[in-house]
This record gives sequence, structure tokens and C-alpha cells, in this order.
Amino acid sequence: MILAAGSSSRLGQPKQLLAYKKTTLLEYTITCAQSVSDNVFVVLGENQSTIQSAIKVQGVEIVLTEDWHKGIGSSISSGIKSITKANQGTDSIMILLCDQPKITNELLGKLLALHRNKKSPISACRYGESFGVPAIFSKSFFKDLEQLQDDSGAKSIIGKNKSRTSFLNFSEGKIDIDKPEDLKYLADSQKIE
Repeated sequence: MILAAGSSSRLGQPKQLLAYKKTTLLEYTITCAQSVSDNVFVVLGENQSTIQSAIKVQGVEIVLTEDWHKGIGSSISSGIKSITKANQGTDSIMILLCDQPKITNELLGKLLALHRNKKSPISACRYGESFGVPAIFSKSFFKDLEQLQDDSGAKSIIGKNKSRTSFLNFSEGKIDIDKPEDLKYLADSQKIE
């Protein structure tokens, strides 16, 4: 499940559609997600019709949330409810953000392998002293995710359940695109590659 419902108010333009690696930031994230799963859901909110029409990647399920303005917790809740309704046999869900440009196929593969091998109900990324998504939650946490509201995201559930979480180091996970000054980072990181 890729969270892409926000308004990008601090950035001043939809971050989902920013040019990145010969595609958009959102499509890049979708492609990475598809490298580890055939069931990719994208949660859209603000600018949903513009963003949805710009998605050229096939095989993506769109979840529209009207509560996107309430915060990331509301978007997670909407997404989890839609996924579990559509696929009642789902036993775990990976949550991604559309604005972490350093996510790779390899990283998501390692996170999935960690989740399968460690048998912890949560597998999450650690960046320095912090932690968060990408993260995988087993079915036992779906109700907790559904009950998230406002700006309380998946990190709050991980924080309350550290002893039940396996962590994968992803130092570049702290890099996300939120403000105009982050655009320079996005441009510079593509020149290096």
C-alpha cells in the first residue's frame, strides 16, 4: 500500500508527479512495490483525478480517501479497510510512502525476506535513531492500523511494539520530499546515478 493522498502543501505542487528517474516519484515507488508484490494499492486523496490519470503503470488498484486532509492516519485507515475488504485472505501489508526516493527493489526485497524469516508481526526500517516505513504489518495489527486517525501514522504502532518488530537498516529512509529545498536533493541525486 503506497500512501499518496496528501496535498503537498509545503512543496507547493503534487510531489506524486515530480519527475524522477525517467518517470514520476509515485510511478517509481509503484514499480519498486511491484517488484515484491502483485497486489499494489495506491491511496489517493487531494488531486486524485490528476494523479490517477498520470499513472501509466498497469496492475495498480486505486483507493480513494475523502479524509486525506485529516492526516496520514486517516489515509492508512482507508487503505487498510479497502485492501482487507477486497482481499480477505491478506495476511500482511507493506506500507510505503510515495516520497522516499531512496527506496529500491533490493530494499523492499530485503524487508520482505526479513519479515518472512524473523517471524515478527512487524518488520520496519530504521534510519539512525528513528524508524518507520517502509514497514510490513501482519494481520494481527490490521485493526490497529484501521483505527489510526489524523496525523498519527504507522510509526506510532511500531513505537508501541518495538519488542515485536524486526528492523532493517535504511539510513536513507529519512530522506523524503516535503519542501521546495528538497527538490534540489531530488535533482542532484539523479545526476549522481
